[in-house]
Amino acid sequence: MANPAWTCLPVPRLADDGDFVQATQKVLAVTYGGGHISMILPALRGLKKRLPELEVTVLALTTSLARARKVGLDCFGYSDLIQLFPEWTTQAQLHGERLSASNSHPEVSAQESIAYLGLNWMDLVCQHGEVCAQSMYAHSGRAAFYPITVLRRLIQSLAPDFVLTTNSPRSEQAAVQAAVEMGIPCLSMFDLFPIENDPYAARAFQADVTTVVSSQARETLIRAGMSADKISVTGNPAFDELTAPQHLMESKNLLTKLGWGGRDVVLFAGYSEPSAHGIWPAGTAFPLAIEHVLRQLVHQHSKIALLIRQHPNSWNQYLEAWKKHPPHPRVHISLLDDESVECCILASQIVVVQASTVGLQSAIAGKSVLAMEESPSIYSASFSWSALGVARGVAVLKDLPAAVLHALETPRAISLDIPVDSTSKVIDLICGRLAHVRELE
Repeated sequence: MANPAWTCLPVPRLADDGDFVQATQKVLAVTYGGGHISMILPALRGLKKRLPELEVTVLALTTSLARARKVGLDCFGYSDLIQLFPEWTTQAQLHGERLSASNSHPEVSAQESIAYLGLNWMDLVCQHGEVCAQSMYAHSGRAAFYPITVLRRLIQSLAPDFVLTTNSPRSEQAAVQAAVEMGIPCLSMFDLFPIENDPYAARAFQADVTTVVSSQARETLIRAGMSADKISVTGNPAFDELTAPQHLMESKNLLTKLGWGGRDVVLFAGYSEPSAHGIWPAGTAFPLAIEHVLRQLVHQHSKIALLIRQHPNSWNQYLEAWKKHPPHPRVHISLLDDESVECCILASQIVVVQASTVGLQSAIAGKSVLAMEESPSIYSASFSWSALGVARGVAVLKDLPAAVLHALETPRAISLDIPVDSTSKVIDLICGRLAHVRELE
């Protein structure tokens, strides 16, 4: 249900003399990588198509910067923000270099990592003091960052007419706070299903509207304390990509290239666990254990093939482990630059996940989804695809082979109450607000 204040108004409007008003409006999008930029990219592409005169700029964080540049967006990263902070430059460089020793990624340049970490560190110190900042970072790592000083100065400098983010709690939420403080309309896109009493609803600064995947998600946020007129059910633009013809063709080409015609393809879409629980530590141990069990299943069943796709932000952590496995004709490791996640989903019959967005994407695509209930992140987030009816739950790792075989024999597609054509719904909301801003000028 859309907020009436966000009903799409006609744009561009006519001036009194009958000519179109040509005043250029500006949108700033702020996004991290992974599922966050996957939501925002379709919306930005559609927005530019509908309003060609609109200036769209993206603060693309960490791994999203390479992806945004690849599709030709006008984007920048933290390394471009250094110039806004001449008083911090030297110290930001030093602290960024110090912190980057344990925070690097092959898809993020050293310069970008240093700037991101350095500016976030200086902002943390600015807010809490050196001693407290050190304690917070020692306890929480990058999760301690909340660069509100950086985003305030950026938004004040750019003076956008609109700010678009997702629900990430660091730079993106800081952008929302800065926009609200300055009276700039903003929209935040919630990627998945919120949990009961979701902390998102308790954030002190909320976007003018939050888009969610379903009416169920909307009701959950309302129960958590959010105002109903701040929530609009649109679906997730990333899921619209599943119907794009190029992804279907890409999946067919991949199966042909791998020689997997007639195979039962299992996709494992994993990620490094952010915390520990039970027998599983934080990091790569649990996803690698899942990989190991699925590799054994491939060796035991000649008709089964395996696609392995670790999260774009952490796949480099698996390189050494992958090198220990000799090449296998029915095991393929999929990387971001090689295949899209949509391609991998469409090429598979079974999708194994922990608690990632890919689980929901796969269910929407009609695939049988298996959710690993031992995942530490399920416990820390109180969130499970099986509890939501999106997936079949696999209680412990040793049960996974039997669960895969059962799912191949009895595939189950889930009926989900998720709107289609989400991208156009999000664009309608943005266009309506931009038109309202123009009317007030």
